[in-house]
Amino acid sequence: MRLYTYWRSTASYRVRIALAFKGLDYVQTGIISVPVFDGGKVHGYFLARLVFVAEAQRLAGLKLPANALLADQVYSHLYAPPEIDFTSRDKFDVDAFRETIRTGVNGRLGEELIREILVEQIDYLPKDTVGS
Repeated sequence: MRLYTYWRSTASYRVRIALAFKGLDYVQTGIISVPVFDGGKVHGYFLARLVFVAEAQRLAGLKLPANALLADQVYSHLYAPPEIDFTSRDKFDVDAFRETIRTGVNGRLGEELIREILVEQIDYLPKDTVGS
């Protein structure tokens, strides 16, 4: 199943996550906004709000905030493969996106810290719709 825009109630969502991952900490990121360039011009913005699940003690021991690592990995992933077409919902594989972000962050840390990446929101806003 491929989803492009995805919204959930944050209250029920958090309760469900807490029950499913008892003993693990889950951290919601702020909105990660990535400008989409083509030919040196901004064509739109990729927006994502993610939740990651990890052991609380290991998160507390990180030298860099996990949110910063996650945001950096999202930027790296979105700018690396030129074949990503944000304007086509059918071509964006949410499951592959989550797994790539999770394995990328864990690879950079050298350990299996992030257990799960959950998508709370993903959107693409074309430049002409911003501010209207």
